Amino acid sequence: MAFQRILVPLDGSDLAEQAIPFARAVAHEDGTLYYAQVVPKAESIHGLTGGTVATAGEVGSLYDQTATADLQKIADRWTSIAPRYEIRIGAGDPTEQILALAEANDCDLIVIASHGRGALGRWTFGSVADRLSRTAGVPVMIIRPKDAASEANGIPEFNRIIAPTDGSKMSAEALDEAALLGKHLDRPVVLMRAIFPEAELAPTTGFEAVYAPEVYDSITQTIEDDARASLDEIAAKLKEEGVKVEIVLLHGPAAQTIEAEAKPDDLIVMASHGRSGVKRWLIGSVAEKLVRTAPCPVVLVRAPDATE
Repeated sequence: MAFQRILVPLDGSDLAEQAIPFARAVAHEDGTLYYAQVVPKAESIHGLTGGTVATAGEVGSLYDQTATADLQKIADRWTSIAPRYEIRIGAGDPTEQILALAEANDCDLIVIASHGRGALGRWTFGSVADRLSRTAGVPVMIIRPKDAASEANGIPEFNRIIAPTDGSKMSAEALDEAALLGKHLDRPVVLMRAIFPEAELAPTTGFEAVYAPEVYDSITQTIEDDARASLDEIAAKLKEEGVKVEIVLLHGPAAQTIEAEAKPDDLIVMASHGRSGVKRWLIGSVAEKLVRTAPCPVVLVRAPDATE
């Protein structure tokens, strides 16, 4: 099934609203968008003499009314493309409340702009979006908003679903979501792997190379053959499930080569971390770099750590 219940955190800014059309683009035709705003935790307001001007309950009620009115205006603005919606308000820590709202409403995806400016200040990948991608029990789609506001009458169309993999079980955690989106959107899933033998076989600084040229070439070819065989195996399984599949084997550093291959109308779906030998793909490296620099949205699927 395609995504049926999608949580869209908003902070009152035009930039944050740019997540809405992308949420609608991947939602089931009968799917519901849950517009969420997190307000500060209410506290009583006291006057100069110490008397209570407004109780915490009264302040909280005002917060809720204001946030609800703001979200309703947003919903009305986007109703042409997202007629099925509900409004949810949380109070307290933004990340904790977004996670709680997603769980309470059985949401199967969170779509959030990587930054926005509103009452909560600046939402950056290094804070709310970052914490969500690390801890959410559901996939998180992160949008890098443009400076200009999105039009409320257009739904973006994706050309390809890019599924980066390093051959590990952890990186494979995202393949189900990539296949789901590929079938729902009727788009090919591009299995993409970057190999960088030059880095893996580079000699330690201060020491001469330990491989003869012919041995180096043989090892490099083996790495490439193993990577291609792994991609072929994954592709065969996905094709059995009716997924359109393409394979792209890249040479070079993972983040840079995947970024260069991706196009604005692509959608990257990957695990938030994975292991391949002693190397690790995690939020602090490939996934974070792609969220910051890729020309298209990125869906992060949190893979369980090997120690969990």
